[in-house]
Amino acid sequence: MEIYILTCSLFFILGLYSLVNKEKSLVCFLILVIVLPIGGVFNNYFFRYYTYSFEFFYIGIYLLYLREVIKTSKINLFIVVFVFLTLYLLISSLMSSSSILFKLKDLKPYFVILTSFVFFSVYKECFFKLNYEWLTSNRIVYFLLTKYTLIYLILALFGPSYFSSDMYYEANKSIRFSDVGILFVKFAFIYLVLNKRVTMSITALLFLTFLVSGNRTSVIAFVSVLSLYYLLFGHVNRKVIYIISSPVLIFLAYYVVDARGLDFNYEHLREFFINRFDPFISEFSKFNNSDFVFGLGVGHPFYIPWFEYRGLNPYNHSIDNLYLTLFVKQGVFSIVTYIFIVYTCLKITGDRMLVFISLLYFALIGLTSSIIYQSSFVFLFVFMMLSNNNSRILK
Repeated sequence: MEIYILTCSLFFILGLYSLVNKEKSLVCFLILVIVLPIGGVFNNYFFRYYTYSFEFFYIGIYLLYLREVIKTSKINLFIVVFVFLTLYLLISSLMSSSSILFKLKDLKPYFVILTSFVFFSVYKECFFKLNYEWLTSNRIVYFLLTKYTLIYLILALFGPSYFSSDMYYEANKSIRFSDVGILFVKFAFIYLVLNKRVTMSITALLFLTFLVSGNRTSVIAFVSVLSLYYLLFGHVNRKVIYIISSPVLIFLAYYVVDARGLDFNYEHLREFFINRFDPFISEFSKFNNSDFVFGLGVGHPFYIPWFEYRGLNPYNHSIDNLYLTLFVKQGVFSIVTYIFIVYTCLKITGDRMLVFISLLYFALIGLTSSIIYQSSFVFLFVFMMLSNNNSRILK
């Protein structure tokens, strides 16, 4: 608890410091979220009351943004569009009889999108100076190599359950750790690939994060999007890509199924998917004609029976699939949410290839995770801002 209060205070002060020196504030924030192990089994040290300690940083930048709006008396078109979308979501939430907590959780992704806009509005000039060239310097890469090596050794020695009381880690002994730093490594690697500046050290760091995270979906998604990029746009012989990537993808697919205690028997796989998506099937059975268009409403919960063994509330705001989650809540209208995410990404960076690869990666992750509900989703936008200075969000 002490670490949580300490880091909350630190990020809050850093956010307020942006009122004095924006560039130093941004640099310190990025370094801290990259080097601190914020996530996974260490959540207890950085997460309380549904809030991560780094989110206290946003208080300062919202104050700075409001100060600049008052000074210039200008309202951006982005804000106007966002207000209309938010009004629809608020009306939808009012029509729902679910708890206020689930409604707030459903509104969080849109708060993240708004935060990304405010983030860039405040730090636009700073992002022109700060980029991946600096953040992928040998000093930082070697530090991250040391960080994730130590995390792997510590978790291998003590076990994940030593740091977390969540029964999930007791039932699953394998090392599965993910934080903002790992997401940064993936974005940095993609950026360096697009700019043909990949080094052995950043490649070694990427594979180390794969080992530490233990997230097979993430590995398959990442290998898939990079393979697709090289096949469509790369200068490497396509046959070489097929030869290298196909066995990797086949092995990973088998590893995923085998790790779940399944085999490729049709009945076993059918049972696995039915159990996994049973919460969606249960809610979908409640649909009437209008629900196909607007869904069951913002804040509508899912009953997750396997949460009970972990001592958690069996009712949750999402399931392990982004598209099914949003369809239940918003129906076909959920397409507007996806469009708004793409629109925001295109506005904060002029690098369309980075947008394409990054969003494809997140789209694949969305098959097994409701990624936009996670606090780390804001870094999809923040790390894109580092890619170049050809942004159009303020125009």
